[in-house]
Amino acid sequence: MPYNKSELYRACLEVAEETLWDHQNPASHENIKSLADKFFQDADELGELCEELLQGENPVVHAVRYLAHTHAIQQMGDATWWFYNSLNVLLELCCPNIIHTSDSTKFFSLLEQGIKASRLKIAIEVDQEEKTEIDELLEQMAPNLKNKRIGAWMAFRSDNPDRLSQAANSMVELLDQVIAERCKEVPFSEYLQKRLGSDKEVKWAETARKFIGDTKSNLHRVKHYSKYRNENMVETLLTVTERLIHLVLSSEFKVETER
Repeated sequence: MPYNKSELYRACLEVAEETLWDHQNPASHENIKSLADKFFQDADELGELCEELLQGENPVVHAVRYLAHTHAIQQMGDATWWFYNSLNVLLELCCPNIIHTSDSTKFFSLLEQGIKASRLKIAIEVDQEEKTEIDELLEQMAPNLKNKRIGAWMAFRSDNPDRLSQAANSMVELLDQVIAERCKEVPFSEYLQKRLGSDKEVKWAETARKFIGDTKSNLHRVKHYSKYRNENMVETLLTVTERLIHLVLSSEFKVETER
């Protein structure tokens, strides 16, 4: 199945944004685009090869986004060798082009174990039913709060050059308002402990306290840096914050303490 080259280029931009990320000395748009062009040339070449080997969906776009999330670190700078080599390995696993031996196939079982473990750590997602419930709970507090949540996502999906900063702004303010209104003078940690009854849930609450703090810190870091361009990070932060809001407001929020 042919892959979307516009999506592939967008994924390459995400990799370039990650490797050139520097809060103190932000890379110019021209430098990011120049590096993304090089990544795209390599990715497109390997994607075309996969097209010849694979009958189903071409994995090249997903593979590049995987690299953006895992291996595109600041230390890579403007180097491209690591990108080609890493992407080549990933695509060889998805689009096998050689006959394996009994020794080389032993790696596959270990790879399957790692994939299974990674799936258990997949990012938190909020489905439409939960979004509806969050909006209903927000409306019970104040009519404008629902609009603030929706507005954060509208900003995120807009063409505004400051859309990521604006989206983070709105969600940070919403989370702060919800916590302040619901907890009043009670420390947030105590509020969570009162809400979550069992020992396992109290232990989870302790973990949640740090998670909430880290999430708010990340959101505020984006909020005060208008040129931040990591779309995946901002989307994750918005989604996680929605779940935290649901935790604070819903009497029936389910905490998973075991798998």
